[in-house]
Parts: sequence; C-alpha cells; structure tokens
Amino acid sequence: MCSWQAVIRRDGRGGKRGKAGGDWGGAFDQDPAQAVTTRRKVYDMLVADKTLVQGFHYPFPGVARVEKAEGGYRVAPAAWSPSL
Repeated sequence: MCSWQAVIRRDGRGGKRGKAGGDWGGAFDQDPAQAVTTRRKVYDMLVADKTLVQGFHYPFPGVARVEKAEGGYRVAPAAWSPSL
C-alpha cells in the first residue's frame, strides 16, 4: 500500500503567479457558482490533507502543495533533491 497520495491537475484553474483556486469561473464551467463551490472544497481538502499536487505549468519540479493565503490559496512548490 502506498503511504502517500498526489493529485494530478488538469491545465485550468491553476491561477497565475503562485495563486490558486479563486472565486473566478471559467468559460467551460456550465454552472459557475457550483464550480466555485466545488473548487473551494477541493482546495480545502488539498490544504487539510497536505496532498501533493502535480501541475503541468508549475515551476520545476512541477509538484507543489496548496496553502491558504490572503483569503484564497497559493501554490507552494515542493522541495526537490537530485538524489533519490
């Protein structure tokens, strides 16, 4: 059994400049209010569980944790070591 977990995010809703999951909707959200509610629940879960998140446009190494910040969330890049 694996002792860790990670979430692989699609390309959208990642925010810019380290911000994540705000109150904004997207062009593809069929129900914008529900999308924001669901997005907040997912980000709250990621914060509470300290889950690693892989984002395709995150800074190297492409893995981060989500943290609460300034009334929203921010992406905190994971530490990386060249040694395995």
